[in-house]
Amino acid sequence: MNYFKLAWRNIWRNKKRTMITVSSVFFALFLALLMRGLQLGTYDQMIKNSVEYYTGYIQIHEKGYFDDPVLDNSFLPSDSLYNIVVSHPNVKSLLPRIESFALASSGEITKGGIVMGIDAKNDNKLTQLEDKLVAGNLPLEGENGIVLAQKLAEYLKVELGDTVVLLGQGYHGISAAGKYNVVGILFFPVPNLNNSLMYLDVETASELYSTEGRLTSWVVLLNDNDKYVETTSELGEIVPENIEVLNWETYSADVKQGIDADDASGQIILMILYVIIGFGIFGTVLMMIAERKKEFAIMVAVGMQKSKLALVVIIETLFIITIGLISSIGASIPVIYLLHLNPIRFGGELEAMFETYGMEPIMPMAWESSYFVNQTIVVIVLALVAIAYPLFNIFKFNVIKALRK
Repeated sequence: MNYFKLAWRNIWRNKKRTMITVSSVFFALFLALLMRGLQLGTYDQMIKNSVEYYTGYIQIHEKGYFDDPVLDNSFLPSDSLYNIVVSHPNVKSLLPRIESFALASSGEITKGGIVMGIDAKNDNKLTQLEDKLVAGNLPLEGENGIVLAQKLAEYLKVELGDTVVLLGQGYHGISAAGKYNVVGILFFPVPNLNNSLMYLDVETASELYSTEGRLTSWVVLLNDNDKYVETTSELGEIVPENIEVLNWETYSADVKQGIDADDASGQIILMILYVIIGFGIFGTVLMMIAERKKEFAIMVAVGMQKSKLALVVIIETLFIITIGLISSIGASIPVIYLLHLNPIRFGGELEAMFETYGMEPIMPMAWESSYFVNQTIVVIVLALVAIAYPLFNIFKFNVIKALRK
């Protein structure tokens, strides 16, 4: 306890030097936490846009469908295949999908879009479609109704109860045509989806495209989404050879590559901030030792061991770092939590730029304990590395020379 008392008093003997070091730790860590939170929040949003709105974490389909996603490459689901997949401990259930293209027509207005045949009741567990409804309901089982994305409905000038005609190509080139009542309208924050998505019940879509029970894919609903990589690999080993198991990183390779590239650049910026912290700590400790050599020499001369003297300096440094860490984390938590609840939303040219890339024009903040812990550990390690050379000087300095100064 005497060492701690001595160290605490020592750091406040030169308040200006201490506050400069505390400030460098405070601002560097504060900026690092904000930047990392924005990065992780943006990545989560990009994955959410890709996974929850469209592909799911894992899809099962006929081998070759990914390279050529047409109805002719659909597969006929079987009870045996179903049982094999759901026997995996991380698989909760399978969501049937029929996905294709069709021209949607209302009067003289026509626009192409993506038709998704889904089991609305179960698919809602992944996509949360009910939360995106702005009018009406999701298509019921066997119902001859269609749900349109909001911008598509506005383009076609249709509302609930109006009729939309779909024209497309079905299984083995069969003509696909049908009339459907608009039973719901959905809003998607992602512009590409909000301009093109149409939903039918999976049985209704099967009748439209004459697939006779075939599916383009099964979307795998997981118990633990974080284990999608391991689950993909394990399922790929137990399904038949004609069946393919892929996760969102393959379906949305551009999103994954964008995240990896941005993460690499972010790590470089973090390293720069860490270098600032490291040199700030290093400079402080170096000045501390240089200014107090005579003091240290007297303490050694009256019997204090150099190892104990070094211990006091370490405790002083840790006190300074701790003050900077606690104050920075304390200041960043309310800011990060506020931005997590109220993401930064862009407008004007930035909004148009986000929409060009098919992204929701917001920048959310991640609310995770992991990056708080990781950044704190890095700063502590930097502090210990930064004081290594100054401590070496303590063990090597000449007591006689120091006393003569």
